[in-house]
Amino acid sequence: MDQHPSVNNLYLSERLQKTLAGVGSHTVTTVIAPMGYGKSTALKCWQQQLAARIPHAQVFRQLVAADSRQDFWDGFCRALRPRPVLAGQLQALGFPADPHTMRLLHELLQDALAGHPDPVFFILDDVHLLQSVDLPGIVSFLAERLPPQVHIVLLSRNQIFSAAAQLRLGSGLLTIGAADFRLRPEEICRYAACCRLPMTLSQAQALFAVSEGWRAMLYLMFRAYCQTGVWQPDSRSADTLIEQITTDRDLQRWLTDFVQERIDEGKKWDIRDGILTLGGELFKEKNKDALSAARPREELARIVGEATAHAAATKKRMQDAAAEAVRIIGDAGASVADFPYKGSGFAAYFYAVAGGSFERYGSRAEAACTRDEAWGKPGSTAQGLRSRLQPLLREMCGLYDENVRAWNTCDLLRENYRSFALLSDLYAKVQQMCDQENMMLLSETKYILSEFIGHNDAPFIYEKVGNRFEHFMIDEFQDTSVKEWENFLPLLQNAMAQSEATSVLIVGDIKQSIYRWRGGDWKILHSQAQRALGADSTELVNLTENYRSLPAVVDFNNKAIGRVVEADNRALNATLDEAAARGDMDARTAAGLRDTLQKAYREHAQTPRRLGGVPGYVSVETFAERPPVVERICEVLDKGFRPCDIMILVRGATDGARVAAELLDFKRRNDDPRYRFDVMTQEALIVGNAPVSSFIAAALRLSLNPDDSLSRAVYNHYLGRGFDRPLPGDERTFFRSIRLLSPEEAFERIVMRHALHDDRQQTAYLQAIHEQIIGFCASKIADIALFLDWWEQQGQNRSLSVDESATTVEITTIHKAKGLEKRVVLIPWCSWQLDPKSGGNVTNIVWAEAQGDAGAVGRFPVKYKKAMAESGFSAEYYRELVYSHVDNINLLYVALTRAAESLHVFIPRKGGKSVGGLLLQSIGADGDKALLDGTEGRRTATEEGERFEFGRFTGPVPGGGKASDSVHVVLENYPTARADLRLRLPSQRYFEEEDEVELSPRNFGILMHKAFEQADDRQQIYEAVQRMRDDGTLSPGEAEALRGMIARVLAHPVAGEWFGGGWQRVRNENEIIVPGAGSTRRPDRVMIRGTRAVVVDYKFGSRDPGRYRRQVGEYLGLLRQMGYTQCEGYLWYVKLGEIEKVEG
Repeated sequence: MDQHPSVNNLYLSERLQKTLAGVGSHTVTTVIAPMGYGKSTALKCWQQQLAARIPHAQVFRQLVAADSRQDFWDGFCRALRPRPVLAGQLQALGFPADPHTMRLLHELLQDALAGHPDPVFFILDDVHLLQSVDLPGIVSFLAERLPPQVHIVLLSRNQIFSAAAQLRLGSGLLTIGAADFRLRPEEICRYAACCRLPMTLSQAQALFAVSEGWRAMLYLMFRAYCQTGVWQPDSRSADTLIEQITTDRDLQRWLTDFVQERIDEGKKWDIRDGILTLGGELFKEKNKDALSAARPREELARIVGEATAHAAATKKRMQDAAAEAVRIIGDAGASVADFPYKGSGFAAYFYAVAGGSFERYGSRAEAACTRDEAWGKPGSTAQGLRSRLQPLLREMCGLYDENVRAWNTCDLLRENYRSFALLSDLYAKVQQMCDQENMMLLSETKYILSEFIGHNDAPFIYEKVGNRFEHFMIDEFQDTSVKEWENFLPLLQNAMAQSEATSVLIVGDIKQSIYRWRGGDWKILHSQAQRALGADSTELVNLTENYRSLPAVVDFNNKAIGRVVEADNRALNATLDEAAARGDMDARTAAGLRDTLQKAYREHAQTPRRLGGVPGYVSVETFAERPPVVERICEVLDKGFRPCDIMILVRGATDGARVAAELLDFKRRNDDPRYRFDVMTQEALIVGNAPVSSFIAAALRLSLNPDDSLSRAVYNHYLGRGFDRPLPGDERTFFRSIRLLSPEEAFERIVMRHALHDDRQQTAYLQAIHEQIIGFCASKIADIALFLDWWEQQGQNRSLSVDESATTVEITTIHKAKGLEKRVVLIPWCSWQLDPKSGGNVTNIVWAEAQGDAGAVGRFPVKYKKAMAESGFSAEYYRELVYSHVDNINLLYVALTRAAESLHVFIPRKGGKSVGGLLLQSIGADGDKALLDGTEGRRTATEEGERFEFGRFTGPVPGGGKASDSVHVVLENYPTARADLRLRLPSQRYFEEEDEVELSPRNFGILMHKAFEQADDRQQIYEAVQRMRDDGTLSPGEAEALRGMIARVLAHPVAGEWFGGGWQRVRNENEIIVPGAGSTRRPDRVMIRGTRAVVVDYKFGSRDPGRYRRQVGEYLGLLRQMGYTQCEGYLWYVKLGEIEKVEG
């Protein structure tokens, strides 16, 4: 089963499913909710469930596009395409605008549906657009007269029926409203699980607080998580752009039209996901020039508008011809049943096009255009109508052939042109944010260097570097981008020109170029570098000797890769030749792409130079459901290899998580000491996914608010209690006692109270949580509330870190494995596709320039899809196809060449058009023999699959491994603060248990903040200390020490005035709303007397005067805007005992 995340998975809450179950029991159902609530999605999901329950039920669905009688009726007839005769009759009848046509409509529907005992559903979506159509009247008329198996479902944003009409419909009417669609926190969790996304109940609560269960916003959050791996990602630039529509009228009009287009086309109304998706293209090097030359919005709209108008006109001509054919057939009293092949023959094409479908015609329609005998026997009805219908069919097919490229080009432009036009606005907002936060995008650095170099061949800094160094080496050169090479080249040319002793060593392997998505261009290594540096002064050396792998592994890779490249290169050449013959690309472009793969793999074969007395081993195995990874690891360990000799390579993090979950499950079940190992992966072991992580976070939240019902539910669930069980008195007391502790101390007490240290399965996660807490408190204020905020945003999404040691099996992606090697390599899912990714959650953007009139747009971001092949962007479609094949075969090459002694490849039995399928095709079979270009191996076949083996499966070569210096320790029990096993946290306790009680600096800041946060004057500070003593947070001695410290810091005369009383109002940590910005500022303390306002910010660390002064200066500006004329600002460095006045 596919385990990849998919935010497009359909999900209905149990509440909504129960409500929708009543649709089949009511004559009319209205589904009423604002946009973005998932009305259409819910009905699609319900429709799928209906098809499973009642296979013969018929559903006719129509999306209303505009307030037009004719468009509405045309759309209704198109929805009835599965019943072409009825559709043609209704098209001829026209819109029922009077009682007579209403009765005729009823009779036609009655006759057509009378012989269909199974349920029939008419679903009309977006009916709120119909203002000039009396849809409620039509529906009410039909509801009283149609057979009981007929049901009408109406989706709208507004109320449909008046109160009187609802009364008339009575129990025959079911109303589903917005409240039924809103997802509650527990339902958001289930939605995430349905999409295969990890989510805790506390995360769902946070999402619910922002979205209020609104599905459109949840969808965006899920999409963003798939891209970033973090819940509630920062999409501020897109948000800021959308906020700007309140002031920018041109932008407002553009975005409004954007939304309307999406609605008219039956797509999701929300546009932010499209802007965010395309926004990622801003930071790719290859797109800079195209973005800088982008057309203005108005010009883009004009070009796309003209293309749209032309497409609509030619489609209408084709549709008119089809409608004329349908009319001729109807006038003759005939139907599709009177033509050859009936509903699957060419006659059905007339009805399909008349109903608004413009798919390619089939071979039967093509034959009927030219061959008279394709119309059936002489004297048949079809032959009798041939003379009138055949010219119409020829016209339709001709119009399709002449215009399909223009139609597809138009559709591809319409998908992205509005988002594309907003990229310059979006980029301006990104730059504005960078300026505000004093940041620079890493992707900008190479452009800054390029601008610095300018048009000089050898700028000053390069001259200096060239004078100082004589030898240059650039490694992994196959991943160099064009801009990086342009920046390197002047340095190298200048250095070479200054001295004959200068040498430049460029090292790379085209076959390992797997970073094209990041800008890497292997063609620079292939030919451009040598031309740029001068063919006469460069020497090309091809390294053909392999010192890593044993002979059997090298031999298999040489021959298998050679066969794979040969087969795929031949298939690509055939595809390019066919495209050129069809006119999809010119012959010169096709010739330039031919043999690209073969050229990349020229002289790829290597000679093995590592001899270990054994040949090495390769196994290629097919499987039906899951690869036997655990079983193979056990076999490898039985041969004498150590866990640290094993590396598992996966294509992506999702596959890594699958494999890690299986290995960890085996680890929990295994009691055989021979097969004990740990798992090391940065991709799979997310700390926040562990149940104990959710439990710790819930307990910390309960310490702040014991009445938090969601946190209580998580807490109770982990302990095996009912979700709603109230907290007992002793637990409430416990939470009160840890409320003011540091996160470290609170964590330790939670671990002790619930004996979490005794659960060996959770030990690694407890260690990881502990590390996160320590890391947080070392750099920030050690406050529970602040830690929980950070945990939600960052901490819980970090990976569990396991150090490499003799007992760890490593799981990593192929991209991260480049340059690495292991004695044993397993590839569990050798099944990634060769073609570029498209469809589903994948948005593969290709920048292309259209041929024809649409070329005026310039280079344009197109979503890669099959339609590109038959469009003005077809040349770029085939270019992307070829280079994607090179990328994916390079991935296979990198994966296969990581193994030094033993290689194990697992391929799904149905390999399909994947690298695994090509690899299987390269291996022949003769009975129990496996054959590979003269190399003979062994073949075994079972019900599970086939296994091809080459070489000998033996133990490790003596002295061939790399020693591990680290000693890996797995704790059986987690250390706690028990008397017999004291855990000394790196940050220490609040007080060192010495003869003299002394506060640690960090916790001094925490307790001072706690004491000051609600205090107006000195007396209230001491009362806060007394409360901390009373609830057990502080011992009597600790409380006394804290009082002494407070007395010392308040001895400063300026601080004494602040807490001496006499102020009219004191505001501690109150927010100030920044006018017009929608953001807030939160000074530590503001004191007000008349027109005088004093603002103080506490600082418990070292000085950072510039930043702190700006912060206080901003507070002063806000206070003056509030009307205070005497404003003073201070920075109080409490630890240093210093107070600094800020002028601002």
